[in-house]
Amino acid sequence: MTRVNRNQGVTTVQQWLKQFSSQIDFNTFQNGMREYNEQPIHSFNIFPNHFECVLEDEEKDLQLKGFFQLNDGLPILKSYQIDCPCSDEAAFCKHGVCATMYFILDGLDRSRSAERDKHENNTARDTLIEAPLKRLKANLDSTDLTLLTLHEKRGSRQIKNQPFLKEVDQRIREVLHDIHQRNHK
Repeated sequence: MTRVNRNQGVTTVQQWLKQFSSQIDFNTFQNGMREYNEQPIHSFNIFPNHFECVLEDEEKDLQLKGFFQLNDGLPILKSYQIDCPCSDEAAFCKHGVCATMYFILDGLDRSRSAERDKHENNTARDTLIEAPLKRLKANLDSTDLTLLTLHEKRGSRQIKNQPFLKEVDQRIREVLHDIHQRNHK
């Protein structure tokens, strides 16, 4: 997200923010930045083409929605818009500026980190848990062995306490069945 444009020494985020701020009245932008610095945003949620958040105002909490299309990790300015229920009729009020700053500087970066972490966690889970469980299940499905008959295959001594072994065998099968059901939802 903070790629550097080598020609100008400015990041793409800085370029985007400069273009965004040039479209807004200076005082509105300053008031929006003041709001942003006070961190009055709650419940910030990013969806594929919009975000929703609640912003604390002096009088009440405001629910804002921002609509966007991403290009190279940042919203396309021409299609970017904010819906705010305040009385300011400008395209971007101070609340819209605040929500935009949060979205660009905090929300997108956090969203990307969460996606990266989720992918890394899924990969680790697949390697360390899911793959061995699938191999174990395949081995169990391809054989008629149970804890009760395992000793016959290996030539080991017969295990005493058959009722306990039946319970253990049944519980292992239930757990494997539950895991199989979860993986196929």
